Amino acid sequence: MQFDRLCQSVLVRLGGPVGLTNAGQVLELMASGGAPRKVPAVLALSVQLVNPDNRLPRVFAPEQLLNGPGEFGLGSYSIAPAIDTSEKEFYHEPDMKKYTHDQAFEIVESGYDKLTERYTRERERFDNWREVKAFSSRLPENGKVLDAGSGTGIPIAAYMVRSGFEVVGIDLSSAMVSTARNNVPGATFQQMNMAAIDLPPDSFDGLISCYAIIHVPREKHAAIFQSFHTVLKPQGVMLVSVASWAWEEIADYLGVGMYWSHYDPRKTESLITMAGFDIEFGRSVESGGEKHHWVLAHKR
Repeated sequence: MQFDRLCQSVLVRLGGPVGLTNAGQVLELMASGGAPRKVPAVLALSVQLVNPDNRLPRVFAPEQLLNGPGEFGLGSYSIAPAIDTSEKEFYHEPDMKKYTHDQAFEIVESGYDKLTERYTRERERFDNWREVKAFSSRLPENGKVLDAGSGTGIPIAAYMVRSGFEVVGIDLSSAMVSTARNNVPGATFQQMNMAAIDLPPDSFDGLISCYAIIHVPREKHAAIFQSFHTVLKPQGVMLVSVASWAWEEIADYLGVGMYWSHYDPRKTESLITMAGFDIEFGRSVESGGEKHHWVLAHKR
């Protein structure tokens, strides 16, 4: 039986009801009082499948649906985003191929140039101090730290400076760099693409990158981890946050267009290992209504 005939509705975590067509490839947003608006499908945290004979809905994790065909014979497909779809446009992963890497970086740079202090307030939703302090506790006293994707300098660079470390921050956005210089005068900030790091090798005791690699085309992630390895001193420590599942998307973020690109944690950890790191922990953490995967590693 076709999936769109089997299910009456799919409910996304913060969105409204949607209908599924074309054997699970396209979602139609059922706007109240209006015609359905098609939005290409991207990954969700979970969905509820409500079948026609009104039995109780069942909740499925994405991997249960993506690993099909399952008990409903669904095959492999993507489902609705785990955010409110009512006022945003989404792009199905195959459409991402029309964007070059340069265009992706332009989207990220332009978006963050417009956010600055709004992003600082958004960042306050996330509590990852357990991971950050695990990182800082492994650093030598007065060590030198690179904050890759430093944003406005708050909270990471500010915390590292208060903790007595010498901090260098790099960010793609010139507006973020300017704001960070004002917020954390005790650190040094440069506008730099983490996919093209131009810093001396073996120059940092630690490297931290929070909520930043997720905005880089995933085809470049292997090279990024290799460059992180290059700039770290022997036995240097790295903490990175990455995605909890594989997906790519261009969508609204705090009122601006934004680009995301990820591998799943297993793939990411394999890239980190191949770049020359030994992983101390890799764990998924829920905070601020989102789930990210954190990896602490040291240079071999």
